[in-house]
Amino acid sequence: MRLIRSAAVLALLASTSAGAMGQTVGPRGMSRYATSIYSLIFMYSRPPHASNLVGGGGAVVVQFSIDRQGKLVQIRAIRGAGRTTYDDAAKQIVRNASRFFPAPPPQEMTGDFKTFVIPISFGGR
Repeated sequence: MRLIRSAAVLALLASTSAGAMGQTVGPRGMSRYATSIYSLIFMYSRPPHASNLVGGGGAVVVQFSIDRQGKLVQIRAIRGAGRTTYDDAAKQIVRNASRFFPAPPPQEMTGDFKTFVIPISFGGR
């Protein structure tokens, strides 16, 4: 399992949202805060339960929101891998990393929460 890292697919799309569509930032325009969130998720992208995932692999695009204190307030798979096991594992990776998310800098918060979208890929063996 790995996070997708190619420049074309690495779309850690950090957007600030107060419930509606927010501003989207591409990989080259990622803020330091978005980069730190991505790094934490990458560190947790190899969970112990990954060995239980059987099959050819797949990619899951996860959307999650963080409040002003850095707490995870919402998470969902917006594009699944076709298998609930992978979708659940991708969301668990973000949940595990979220314990260490710092609070967003005030200048990056224009609403009540900050929303991210990140692809997580599970390679077949």
